[in-house]
Amino acid sequence: GDNPIVIECRKVETGGVFRCASDGKTEIIHSLKFIPTYDPVTGARCLLVNETDVSELSSARTEQRELLAETKVKEKFLTAVSHELRTPLNGIIGLSDSLLNDPSVSSSVRRLVQVIRSSGQQLNVLVGDLIDTAAMSNKTFLISKAD
Repeated sequence: GDNPIVIECRKVETGGVFRCASDGKTEIIHSLKFIPTYDPVTGARCLLVNETDVSELSSARTEQRELLAETKVKEKFLTAVSHELRTPLNGIIGLSDSLLNDPSVSSSVRRLVQVIRSSGQQLNVLVGDLIDTAAMSNKTFLISKAD
């Protein structure tokens, strides 16, 4: 048979009335496909018409594209913030280690520094989890065997 002919109708408002247009700029709301074929009984040439309302499908695709764009923005933000948090946290943990290794630090100050170090380590684990979550979303997460 011959190639099918496809007509796509686009919704255009003119004076409160919606009509079909083929301007290529508006959303497709209806699709008609004309397929040249032969009648299986008589053998006569005929057209098979496939009519599809794609307005809901089109709006679902638009929503999906918007959600994907929003998700990418959130992932980039999450990654950037996580990396910006990790640097000062490592500084806090490192300075805490230095103070804990200093013999001139009193026991009362040492207890406070241990709390600071422990809190910094807990936050560092959370930041690492955020980075891992973003990596999984970007499909760049690597799993390695623990020693």
